Amino acid sequence: PFVSHTSKNHGVLYELIDSIIKTEQIAAEINVLPSLNMAKYYFSQEDALAMIGHDFNLNKENQKKAIFIPVLAIDEYYFYYASNTDKPLNWTGKLSAFKDKTYGATKGENVQVYKKAGIHIKYARLPALLKKMQQQQVDFIREPELTVDTLIEHTLPKEKNAVIKMQPKAGKMLLGIVFNKNHKDGKQAAKQFKAGLKKMISNGQFEAVLQKHLGSDAKMKDYVNFSN
Repeated sequence: PFVSHTSKNHGVLYELIDSIIKTEQIAAEINVLPSLNMAKYYFSQEDALAMIGHDFNLNKENQKKAIFIPVLAIDEYYFYYASNTDKPLNWTGKLSAFKDKTYGATKGENVQVYKKAGIHIKYARLPALLKKMQQQQVDFIREPELTVDTLIEHTLPKEKNAVIKMQPKAGKMLLGIVFNKNHKDGKQAAKQFKAGLKKMISNGQFEAVLQKHLGSDAKMKDYVNFSN
């Protein structure tokens, strides 16, 4: 729902970033690629100007040439699939609550904290992870609520009430753009983008785009907390 071929205007993150690129006259065209691995390939091997999304998990070499600018801070939650006979998972705020359970992760995700807590890992793309939860091959996943709700509508519409969101929040996902210092325009484009983002937030356009995609009750203050 944040960057997608199927979402309105390609999603809220796409529209925010595209608006800033056009307003600041940054010479760039956004291409929506089917996987994070492809985006990272173009960033590292083809010296693309930038890439957008989340959980880039760049290696040390690529981190040195990356300028990450957060655009959205999205609350994340843990979710599990509940049947009539399942015992509810008890998320206490500490990963030790999930010891010996299986966490559904996407490829490239940093899972060291889960392994350290004695949690098993199973990898798949997110639509497949939802089905693996239903089939009891995966016990829980971590995603923004909007992402899970959107996927359920497309993949398991009759199972919406069976996918349970656990409280408290699991943390925040930072969505944004990472500019490439090795690109000839990378540093200057990052500087222009930061200025454009600041203007978009102050003039109300940022909140207008949020409400267009997320509903009239979406407030900017809930999406620009980049401190964690």
